[in-house]
Amino acid sequence: MSAPLGLWDLDRVALPREQEEWLASIAPDLQGSPAWRRRKLAEIRDLFALAVIAPRLTVVAIDPRTTLLARLELRVPVPCRLDGMHELAIAQRARLVLRYPEEALRLPLPGYAFIEIERPLGVFLPNASGSSGNKPQLLCLGAHVAAGTPVRELLLATYQALSMQAYHLDPAAGAGVMSKEAAVWWSENLGRLPLTRESFLEPRADVDEEAVEEEAVEGVQP
Repeated sequence: MSAPLGLWDLDRVALPREQEEWLASIAPDLQGSPAWRRRKLAEIRDLFALAVIAPRLTVVAIDPRTTLLARLELRVPVPCRLDGMHELAIAQRARLVLRYPEEALRLPLPGYAFIEIERPLGVFLPNASGSSGNKPQLLCLGAHVAAGTPVRELLLATYQALSMQAYHLDPAAGAGVMSKEAAVWWSENLGRLPLTRESFLEPRADVDEEAVEEEAVEGVQP
């Protein structure tokens, strides 16, 4: 039996024919330098391939004309606390927007430059910006993200950050803490970490996803 494919085997993943055809069809409309256009096509293919080997990831929509934009859904436990709430609620999935600009190829960018959290609301993480109304929250993946970091690594880091498998709690450490309140709260509740020990690529058990989500985020979603 062959070993399961991993993050660095995405070029070996067979995509559905319609996705390969779509990739070929969008190539003439991509903007930017030749190197950037090639990189965008490669990153989009990796996104599709990653969704094949990581069932918890769904690619909802992609706009690669200038900056590479992708709306994604990730099945992952996410802690939430809206204004006026005293206890946490744990959502079971997140709706994200990935933004990958051309300058990310040649410059290190701030850790908050790549991922927005559209849903759930009120994400309560040390490395998530404060929530305000229905505005997306920024997720910080560290003080800086190295130039040329591939999308696959950004999504792995995103999963680990949302599930608190990886975290920083010291606002003075310069590692991307954006909410002092959340950092202090989690420092006092370390026994609740991580929110899951499942890996990003681990297959999920067959459960009623909608029922689980409705129960988990009661009182959190608008």
